[in-house]
Amino acid sequence: MKEDVKKLAEMIAEEKGIDIDEVVEKIENKEKEYNGLISKEGAAHIVAKEAGIELIDEDSDSLDIENIVSGMNKATVVGKIERIFEPREFETDNGKGKVANIILRDETGSVRFSLWNEEVEKFIEEERVGVGDTIRIENGYVTEDNRDRPELRLGRSGELKEVDEEIDIEVGDDSYTGGFKRKNISKLAPGQSAEIRGTVVNIFSKSPFFKKCPECGERVEGEECEEHEEFEVNMVISAVVDDGTDSIRAVFFGEQAEDLVDVERNEAWEMTNEGKDMEEFSEKCNEILGKEVRVKGRVKMNDFFGRPEILVNSSERADAREEAKEILESL
Repeated sequence: MKEDVKKLAEMIAEEKGIDIDEVVEKIENKEKEYNGLISKEGAAHIVAKEAGIELIDEDSDSLDIENIVSGMNKATVVGKIERIFEPREFETDNGKGKVANIILRDETGSVRFSLWNEEVEKFIEEERVGVGDTIRIENGYVTEDNRDRPELRLGRSGELKEVDEEIDIEVGDDSYTGGFKRKNISKLAPGQSAEIRGTVVNIFSKSPFFKKCPECGERVEGEECEEHEEFEVNMVISAVVDDGTDSIRAVFFGEQAEDLVDVERNEAWEMTNEGKDMEEFSEKCNEILGKEVRVKGRVKMNDFFGRPEILVNSSERADAREEAKEILESL
């Protein structure tokens, strides 16, 4: 067991007054429960959270991104900005707001970092940070995004600082793959990050919308969030991609769904009369059928269907000429 995981296990054992072997077993079982999608250190943090123990304090060293798990408070993370999405405005009964998402990466993985309202104005619109900058998030908290993956936020006590620390990864150019190695679909397995290229042979657009509270991040089942009395519309679209070796369901959330069908989510919400009339939107989605796409994402097991699926991080239409150019440049 790694030294840092051992220390975490010792802290949990001491706090709960139990044998360290019992804690280690809980950590290993939790890692298996997540099918290898989290590290042992991440599993240790989940075990601690479930036991009501806070392992992170304001003076702790920064976490590797692969070890970030939902529910963490006072989290300190250092990463390089890989991508900044355009700010989106939304309107609720309580007024207007805006949100912008950043993909933050270190040598171990990536995480979505979201900025809200004044944070968007301060850091994005005033261009205080940009792609390629290394930033430090102090005292942030971690919730879940609409793909049930960790999402980092500042909250009231969090701080964002630009730092000189060097992270040995390249971002901001078309050749960067972020660890997504090209693979045949037939070779994919749950827990892998991979890039695939294939043809869209089916698309599912019958019920693409869901509501989420922009304040607390919880899904909204009724008209609006009961606590904050507001909501924003999000969109998820699934498509089947076939590369000749096999096919796989690819799940596109949020911006990725918008990019796939070339329709912004609020525009789609209006187009469909708030999801009541899907004909025009379905026709728009069907335009992608037969098109070749390049998809980067993480593979997980869909327990309902009993088959792997890929949760899309980024996608684009495949261009044979550009692909040939990339291959030649890599030789």
